[in-house]
Amino acid sequence: MSAISNTFTLEELFDGRLFHVPDYQRTYAWESQHRTDLLEDLEILGATREHYTGTVVLYEPSPGDKKRGSDRYYREFDIVDGQQRLTTLVLLLDAIRRALAALPDDDARRLADGIKRTFIAAIDLAGQPLYKLALNNDSDHYFRSVAISDDPAPEAPQITGQHRLMEARLEFAAYLEEVKSAIGGGYKEWLFALHQKVAQQLRVTLYEVDSAGEVGVIFEVMNNRGKPLSELEKVKNYLLYAATTLTLDNELGDAVNAAGSTRRVTFSPSVALDDEAVEFLAIGHPLMDALVARAQARGYPGRASVRVIETSRWTPRNGWLLTFVLDFEGVVRAKEVFPVFVNDVGEADREFAAWLVERAAGVRFEDILGHDLPDRGPHFEEAVRLAQEVAAERLLERQAQLSSLNSERLEQERAKLERFYEYREKAAAEKLAATRETFERISLSEDTDVQRIIPVWAKNLEDAKRL
Repeated sequence: MSAISNTFTLEELFDGRLFHVPDYQRTYAWESQHRTDLLEDLEILGATREHYTGTVVLYEPSPGDKKRGSDRYYREFDIVDGQQRLTTLVLLLDAIRRALAALPDDDARRLADGIKRTFIAAIDLAGQPLYKLALNNDSDHYFRSVAISDDPAPEAPQITGQHRLMEARLEFAAYLEEVKSAIGGGYKEWLFALHQKVAQQLRVTLYEVDSAGEVGVIFEVMNNRGKPLSELEKVKNYLLYAATTLTLDNELGDAVNAAGSTRRVTFSPSVALDDEAVEFLAIGHPLMDALVARAQARGYPGRASVRVIETSRWTPRNGWLLTFVLDFEGVVRAKEVFPVFVNDVGEADREFAAWLVERAAGVRFEDILGHDLPDRGPHFEEAVRLAQEVAAERLLERQAQLSSLNSERLEQERAKLERFYEYREKAAAEKLAATRETFERISLSEDTDVQRIIPVWAKNLEDAKRL
């Protein structure tokens, strides 16, 4: 039977509980205005007042199972409703924690440690972090490694929810810095008071449901209020919820996640920000990193396509453009992109190949529609053989050039070393002569102060002889 508990402070809510945002829930959706409203509510909250911030709906999928921490057991709950507020409050508390930890004050650092254990991550028996809040699969890794990390990974946000997590981290940090600049010496006390407001003066009503069926009903109700979901989000989220109620080794959930997060991509950040279903491709995105690694690998087989190019510079011709990457080792290392064009009568044309590559670097579109890739018949194999021969000739030609250049460079390095050792030998001889002259001169002195430094110069003379 479901139960509505009395209201809890945030600190009481997190006591002995671990929270998980299921995959059927949307990613983090709060925008800057939502966070600004929260901060304004906290600013006007008096020290002796409390602020009711809504209802949190939880479901405990496995009531008998508990996670063991280093000093206690924790119950695990799915968040059916309230995940946006809880995620935002955890991000705010984490910003407060980092600000406290940066202060040269033992009390501030102790409070920072307490915030981390209570709201961010406890410690398990193996000494590993036991995160108090886990987001859905789309965002949890980013949440842990970037949004609440002391040492954020160089990982670009890939979906809108991740962008908003980063925005929240930056906005809260900027807000705390702004207050620090404004109030100066009372900053530590202000941080303590802000923590008090968030952890002990904000209150929520806790509603626990005890059946998966009731979760489904509540989930549908929640989808009809608050920030509107797109039809795609509703379908995807409900399928994910359904997958959690079936015994399918989560195959359906994985399939829905894959369909919702990998089929639509863009190189435009604005497009990705406008649509949560579209991923932003950039260096740091796993797909981009995998493509770059594949293209840079020595075993990369290349790619093939058909192009029709309209130009008045050349007479009409058909053929194959094959591009090689030539690597040269040595004192002077070099790498060269070497294109070879072989026409349909079996003739190689390096000038035309170079023009094609230069054109490809400056033109963004060629006509590729309506032209299928031809079968790899004998003509193609002969073209490949001829192109490989031309590339091998270029390789040998460049190796000969580089061999001469390497010999030249080796001779330059040898001459440089000879000059260095000649200079070193001359400098050592000059130092020995100057040291011996000084030693002999002070050895003849009858001044007692001078005689006291004779052992020092004797040692200097021995050191100079060893150079």
